Amino acid sequence: MLVAVYGTLKKGFENHHFLKKALFLGEAVSVGKFYLGHASFPAVVPSKEGAPIAVELYEVSKGTMKVLDRLEGYPSHYNRGKFLFKLNDGKTVEAWLYYYRHISSWHDWDTSDYPFPWVWEKEGWVPYYSSEVPWLELLKEEK
Repeated sequence: MLVAVYGTLKKGFENHHFLKKALFLGEAVSVGKFYLGHASFPAVVPSKEGAPIAVELYEVSKGTMKVLDRLEGYPSHYNRGKFLFKLNDGKTVEAWLYYYRHISSWHDWDTSDYPFPWVWEKEGWVPYYSSEVPWLELLKEEK
């Protein structure tokens, strides 16, 4: 099973240890767009507006997926769905992604329409720039 992570499950964040048995496949960017939100943790909601998000892709076992379901409070707190992601080699894959069930008033939601991907860092959502990977060109090819 493939899972895409964008927040506290990424390398260098507090919940990454839950992926210790997973195989890291690389960084990728979502083909679709999301509203970006945060309170004390990051959250996204699928949307026709919003922005692509930068993620880390992992291959996980069913057992690890069950652990992630518990961690993310699936299905009551977060939901999960399959979305398309483009790897830096141009290959498109489908992976599970946990997303917030609805936009709520206690989150700081950014619903602007941005052409470039965003990534969750310790200071919150920031533009994702990479001189090595032409993400904008790769995403344009999908349309």
